[in-house]
Amino acid sequence: ADVALLRRTLMADGVPAGNITILANEPVEGVTNAAAPTRDNIVVALGALARTLKAGDEVMIYYSGHGSQVPDQPNGDESGAGGDRFDEILLPSDAAKSTDGKAVPNELRDDDLDRLLTKIRARGAFVWLVVDACNSDTVSRGGPGLGKVRVRGVSPGDLDLRADRPAYRGGGGVRSSGFSLPEVGAKAGVGGFVGFYAAGADQVAVEAPLPSYPYKGESHGLLTYHLVAAMRQHYAASYEQLASAIRKGYGSFPTTSLPSVSAMPSPRFEGDLGRKPMAGTGAGKPWYPVELRDQILYLAAGAADDVHDGSIIALMTRDAPGGTLIGYTRVVGATLRESRLEPIRYAGTPAFDLKAFADANRCRAGQACVDGRIEALKANFVLSVVLDDRSEDREAQERLRKAYE
Repeated sequence: ADVALLRRTLMADGVPAGNITILANEPVEGVTNAAAPTRDNIVVALGALARTLKAGDEVMIYYSGHGSQVPDQPNGDESGAGGDRFDEILLPSDAAKSTDGKAVPNELRDDDLDRLLTKIRARGAFVWLVVDACNSDTVSRGGPGLGKVRVRGVSPGDLDLRADRPAYRGGGGVRSSGFSLPEVGAKAGVGGFVGFYAAGADQVAVEAPLPSYPYKGESHGLLTYHLVAAMRQHYAASYEQLASAIRKGYGSFPTTSLPSVSAMPSPRFEGDLGRKPMAGTGAGKPWYPVELRDQILYLAAGAADDVHDGSIIALMTRDAPGGTLIGYTRVVGATLRESRLEPIRYAGTPAFDLKAFADANRCRAGQACVDGRIEALKANFVLSVVLDDRSEDREAQERLRKAYE
């Protein structure tokens, strides 16, 4: 669901479908030829980028799945001062349990990813890395109106790795070291780098049905869902503004869905955050197809696109640059991925009738050519308390959160 949601968002933002490469082990809406996300396929795909990209190009590399940790080897980059003696790993679809307690077959280490991304940046291309994963134990709980909440991580013990790190000894709890590539962003003289990560140290990367009540949405990673929501607002002038919107989204997540307040996820961001984003900027608003069925107008966007009842949608033809306005509509029946529309008078423009829509929708040899552009959103307001995650006063955080639950 994450991959399909992000793909739809990028395409609505003007990225051609042919410029998006998908590796997935589950069906993805609109994609028929996706290869499996095995380690070899991931390495080959990243290698192809390193050969074809040129200076000034921008690429988003996105991973949604599980991660874990293995003992640092063989370069010992985590063994010095400040190191934790463990490498972070991503788990491709063909990863398996360890046979020697030290490594996972077909793992993708942070060191490996560093080398692959450095080759891309050496071409002068900018890399935006988004990792919606963590290295925590797997837990499953529910929250009010949320259904099943899961954590994207696999503990070293579950992979038959040597659990000699104190944080992994003993029974339950939530443990994670996060995932980041600070050495990639620190290298100068090559293409730029920005990294977005779902969780920080000792936190979890959460996935849950989003949006929640009353839509019963599909299961999405918290980072992915709020990243997409921020991109679809089309206001961000920098990666830092996208990051700020994501932090606010995390702050609205019910803490009752997690084992403890200390596990409340806090996303991490690094790199050139002042740079203008490659997508989700103020350059324009997303467009979605509109069709007439049984004398009712439908927009191919819904709650998953932050479109709710009361949102105002401008209907435009694609027969001229910027489109030609037909009129405005109001959303009167939003579902997860589709919304029912009614024509309205808005901004001094009279309400149009369905015949006018049908006539405008035949401007290309019978092909549909009308899209809907989000003009004004009707938000579902949620009271959120965003706490400073650097505070050590966990008891105070617990009391404050309970006061608002």
